[in-house]
Amino acid sequence: VPIGIGENCQIDGAIIDKNARIGKGVIIQPFPLGTELDADNWSIRDGLVVIPKSVVIPDGTRIVPE
Repeated sequence: VPIGIGENCQIDGAIIDKNARIGKGVIIQPFPLGTELDADNWSIRDGLVVIPKSVVIPDGTRIVPE
């Protein structure tokens, strides 16, 4: 996955740090205010999705509230 954001992505309510690699067709949506969560490649702080520096998010990943 090249550095940057791939084609056909839908990203809202996210902070993406430098050198992150977001694959094609990734969907990221904000979570309810106050949500705190940690995953392997991303986290949620106060409802915002945070993609740390140099992380790779594979094609087709969905980070959305259930």
